[in-house]
Amino acid sequence: MAGLLPQYRLTIEPKELNFGYCAIQDIQSRSFKIRNTGDLETNIEWNSNEPFIIEPRECILPVDGIQTFTCSFQPQWALIYIGIATCIYGNQSVCELSLHGIGKFPHIIVRSDDGSIDENTGNILVRFGDMSMNGLLKREVILINQSAFRVPFRIESLPGVAKFDTAFRFGKTEGILEAGKRQTISVKFQPKACEQYYKDYFNVSIQQGNLVTAIVECSGRALGNCIEINHQKIMFGQVLAVRYSFFFDCRIIECIDRKFF
Repeated sequence: MAGLLPQYRLTIEPKELNFGYCAIQDIQSRSFKIRNTGDLETNIEWNSNEPFIIEPRECILPVDGIQTFTCSFQPQWALIYIGIATCIYGNQSVCELSLHGIGKFPHIIVRSDDGSIDENTGNILVRFGDMSMNGLLKREVILINQSAFRVPFRIESLPGVAKFDTAFRFGKTEGILEAGKRQTISVKFQPKACEQYYKDYFNVSIQQGNLVTAIVECSGRALGNCIEINHQKIMFGQVLAVRYSFFFDCRIIECIDRKFF
């Protein structure tokens, strides 16, 4: 008599993951599946090296069961990464998953709506000029991704500057620029005190790390309201002097608030 003992078998779909280009410090993810084609329930444990991370790292897979895994790629340097992730299962059997990815420095161009730039520092200038205390001005900055891959970004005040102290507000402070695309972001200037000059600096950087792409320099001055009247002198002519009367003569004075724009 002869018989076959139950065996451990797994099938990986696909057997290779290629992440292509990825901005350094960005995270890209791919999913894959493992099917238990054997005769026994089995434990699964993944071993991989950075910048590749597989989740979940461990699980139990029943017979004919399917488990979906996620592999994340987060390069820290502009290098070509080639790795092998090993899956240990059953009685210390091993199967492998090939991993490939390329870390690249992103190329984002930041411009103001009028193209102003400080030639000495390279800062992008967003200048609002003079405006009244109760006014609100809007300008724009344009972000252009000249990379062949997506680039996540964030805009934030320079370290040490409290967010509530600034008079400038960006309409969007984080997002993702797809390859070859551009995005226009509004900037608002709303001063909190009159007769004051405002200047603040903001970093445009890669969202997951500290790679600064550009520094945006915003400036503006708040002035007190200038009130004008339409007449410097009012003449009533001859008016009858009566102690008690239901008749009176009047003139209209217009007050004009000259705001700065």
